[in-house]
Amino acid sequence: MRNPFNAAKDERIQAELNSIYRIGYLVLMFGILFDLFLQYVPTLGAENVSVRPVEFAVFLVANILCLVLMVRKGISDDDSRYAEADSFPRGYYIRVSLLGALIASVLFGAIQVYRFSEIGLTDTVLVVLITTASIFIFTAPTIFGVQYFCYRLAKKRRDKMEQTYNDDEK
Repeated sequence: MRNPFNAAKDERIQAELNSIYRIGYLVLMFGILFDLFLQYVPTLGAENVSVRPVEFAVFLVANILCLVLMVRKGISDDDSRYAEADSFPRGYYIRVSLLGALIASVLFGAIQVYRFSEIGLTDTVLVVLITTASIFIFTAPTIFGVQYFCYRLAKKRRDKMEQTYNDDEK
């Protein structure tokens, strides 16, 4: 009797399904992130921040798990051009780091505008500029460093898998 779980798979269908699941994953992750943001903003003036810890933990665990599984397979990026690159594509990762840092700094700047407009601080513009610049300056190198670290781990794992494959063939 034929096992129904080991049926032949059409590569085109698998590629289409992977694309569909990726879009669903991104919508889910950005939806959860937006929900966390909406929970955080109203509690800025309060002493106790009200963010659901389970939701935040699931968000972090899901993303870290995806990253760990990619690195274990020797893949350093979800972009197929750079997934198994032999050298670290600095230009691409600099652009990604700068864009991520820009988005984070603008969001935190908006939070500061909201926060200080309720308090009535007259120097809001200065505080917002300092906060936005600080977030950008510290976030961009951190994102770049994490990406480089993941690339090195994935490259090392890929080399190890290739060495094991070559040893098995001999």
